[in-house]
Amino acid sequence: MALNEDLDVFGHQPPLHKLYTQIALCYAVADAEATHANIEVIRGGLTVLSKSFPWTAGQVVQDEKGNLRIQNLDKAPRLTIKDYSNDKEIPSLEQMRRAKFPFSMLNESIVAPCPTLSHSIDGPVPTFLVQANILRGGLLLTFNAGHDVMDLVGQHFIMHLLSKACKGEPFTPEDLTIGNPNRPSMIPLLDTNYHPGPELAPQRIPPAPTTSTPEGTAPTSPFPPSSPATWSYFLFSPTSLAALKSHTTSTLPSSSPHISTDDALTALLYTRLTAARSSRLPPSTPISLARAVDARRYLSLPGTYPGLCQNMTYHTFSVEELVSLPLGTIALDLRCAIDAATSDVGFRTRALATALTRATAEERAGFSFTANIDGPKDMMLSSWSKVEMYEVDFGWGKPEAVRRPGFDGVEGLVYFMPKRGDGEVVVGVFLRGEDLERLRRDEVWGRWAEFIG
Repeated sequence: MALNEDLDVFGHQPPLHKLYTQIALCYAVADAEATHANIEVIRGGLTVLSKSFPWTAGQVVQDEKGNLRIQNLDKAPRLTIKDYSNDKEIPSLEQMRRAKFPFSMLNESIVAPCPTLSHSIDGPVPTFLVQANILRGGLLLTFNAGHDVMDLVGQHFIMHLLSKACKGEPFTPEDLTIGNPNRPSMIPLLDTNYHPGPELAPQRIPPAPTTSTPEGTAPTSPFPPSSPATWSYFLFSPTSLAALKSHTTSTLPSSSPHISTDDALTALLYTRLTAARSSRLPPSTPISLARAVDARRYLSLPGTYPGLCQNMTYHTFSVEELVSLPLGTIALDLRCAIDAATSDVGFRTRALATALTRATAEERAGFSFTANIDGPKDMMLSSWSKVEMYEVDFGWGKPEAVRRPGFDGVEGLVYFMPKRGDGEVVVGVFLRGEDLERLRRDEVWGRWAEFIG
């Protein structure tokens, strides 16, 4: 059957085309025979997956009007196999384990099937692809999904379906319905009386030089780094997170709503990274945080809808406020922006979808989730902590680590990795050298965080 499926409306933002979300799952495997058997299980599962969800083996193409569509590419999602079991330059699973799976051991050029930022690469643009990396003592599976096709929530659902296929479990009618959506009709639009207003201002790209990011584009900053930016992971243990949430809750204003651990951790990062940068920023400098939000629940969509259904909440405080206000005050601002009783995410998501639907392909290039974020002073944060990647089991057990591989990032980009079963969360940050060193030396940050690298 010929594929010719339209993307959902958010997938039509040009900066997201040829941009991939990567996630790597690390499994301990006893021997080479078991490793190769597991890879064949994945290969067979991908074939089964594509028969019921053919778009997962497709490619994103641009038509003559500049619109993006999913069309046929392969019979199954592409599987690349890399055998590093005899390569002493590549760490073994045990070496990774001892180092706690740092970015320095997980570069996308080695463990991923294609770069996160693939804009300069010619050829097909697959919707979903996998690389199996054979390590001494383990198997590392990296899954890449086109960000114009799906976000990580959608990607997790496809990986869940793949796990069912690998284990010979049948797809349910609900799986088949949700997994083969009519994308253009999924996001409810506003009526013809709607006129775009200030609610879209944070997502309109200003007329200035911009830089590509995994969430779109960001303006070029007037704060050039004195040392290169790099990726680093920090680990937050379950005990540390519980204590952090308790401390943050104790500093909330009276009669405040419940905050989550994610709110507390985001507030900590927002305040302490700003403190680390404060030596080069005047106290009155506005510091913005763009926090990615899964918009499905605000639009009454299935929680596993395998498309791109995210938005951002935007927060701005001065440097002086961020280094002096109680942590609970910042966390409360974060909570109110997503709490169903106070949030405008639903309206703003429908407003953005409506504006993009009305726009030409050329006009859509003027929108981005991070349009006004200046990474050297601001932050772009995606939390994957609630995405249950540690439950993904292809038939040989659950992963012992889940990480995003290192890639060519943009300053101020932050990811919270999926929460481990015991509650541990690892945070990835892309920072210039001096900011990273100051953050590592920060006593407040160090009270909760352990540096991995």
